Amino acid sequence: MTLPEPDARVADEAAFGFGRAFPGQSARIALRPSQVVIARRILVLAGLAGLLAPLAAVSILMWLGLILFAAILAFRVALVLIGCLPARGRSRPIALGGTSNHFRRDRLVEAGTHGTSPRMPTSACASPGAAHASA
Repeated sequence: MTLPEPDARVADEAAFGFGRAFPGQSARIALRPSQVVIARRILVLAGLAGLLAPLAAVSILMWLGLILFAAILAFRVALVLIGCLPARGRSRPIALGGTSNHFRRDRLVEAGTHGTSPRMPTSACASPGAAHASA
């Protein structure tokens, strides 16, 4: 198998093509010099760790991924629990439906929902027995 000859234009396009196509999104422009230095140091350390102790580097990445997953899960559970707290001085959510008749207040009152949005389920906050009692 033979390798193609090095081409300076292809290497230049690979290195600088994104920055030319999207100048506002290039890391060369968007990152401050201090951020570049810190990112370079972190990547060098990660590369050396991968070369010198690949098993340890992979296990560290797996533990960091597990910790990140648990933190995101805990954050989402906290959001649900905060959303289930009784409203103290908070206004009720507004159903944004534009000009649709589905969200008109008089139709909601006729349907027996008394101003609550039919798109906002309350099953996440209700007690387990309340879902069966209302059905």
